[in-house]
Amino acid sequence: MFQNHFNRNDIHDAIHRQLGLNNIATYHRDLSCNNCYPSEIPLTPTFQHFLDWISSNYPVIEYTRYTQQYFEEVAYSITNADIDNAIHNLLFSIRYTDIEPIDYTLLRQDLINAYNLTNGFQQDPNEVLYQVSETTTSPEPEVLSDTTSENSEEEIPHLHIPLPPIYNTPNNPAPVIPPVINMAQPNQQDFQQLRAAIAALTQVLPNTNNALVGNTQAIANPPRREGKVAELPSFYGGNQDPVAWLEDFTRACNANGIANGRKLEVVPAYLKGAASTWWNANQALPNNNPNKITIWTGNNNNTDFIQNFPAAFRTQTL
Repeated sequence: MFQNHFNRNDIHDAIHRQLGLNNIATYHRDLSCNNCYPSEIPLTPTFQHFLDWISSNYPVIEYTRYTQQYFEEVAYSITNADIDNAIHNLLFSIRYTDIEPIDYTLLRQDLINAYNLTNGFQQDPNEVLYQVSETTTSPEPEVLSDTTSENSEEEIPHLHIPLPPIYNTPNNPAPVIPPVINMAQPNQQDFQQLRAAIAALTQVLPNTNNALVGNTQAIANPPRREGKVAELPSFYGGNQDPVAWLEDFTRACNANGIANGRKLEVVPAYLKGAASTWWNANQALPNNNPNKITIWTGNNNNTDFIQNFPAAFRTQTL
């Protein structure tokens, strides 16, 4: 699993050298590259504790702003699947020296133990773990099969899927399927009477037809439920391209089923540092201010996020 991580690092660094660019995120993505995704400063105390712990126990070279983001995601993940995914993303957003094999299962378990013992790294792990080191031991790592594939970073579980029973045997006869009862087909006169009744009702209630059409469309095209298919990127300002980020954020929202009406509610959580300060200042403007953002898109003026946001940060990247 880590060998794939090291291989990706090597390929990414080779592209850096070939193109001679500091940021090659548009050509090749490696979330553990600090040149492409520089970390956010200052560090939170909890993240600093985590960084001190993992650097003391594993050969860490560098981390990125995604490391900081995934560290926060571990704290607010609810289901076991979300927690596992956040831990996986966190550990692979870090670069390590390729001097010895790293056991992912052991690293993950060490992280979980340290996280729990320090109450989410709110306490200094060097003090807490030293106190308990003589009374607690790390559990044995899961023994992985020698045949585990190194071609994928995700372990593929072997699931047992029960097959359906074999029918029509002496001990298991085929089930009796009830006959389908065909209803009588309405004749042409029935259709004419129905159309006449609908026409009369439409004359009495002029808006009925529009309401029926609207209900039919709503039933046939229900709103898409939101999910977590794509990772939403964060914006920090500085040298980050606001136009490219806005395109990435919009694509991720659309993939997750987040409609335009909800994007303005979601986006503040992904504005960091200077971008977060800008957003708070904008929302503090009076309600009648023409520059206060009130909608994601549609007004075609500075009250639109997609128009106001790029204009505010584009000059910083020029």
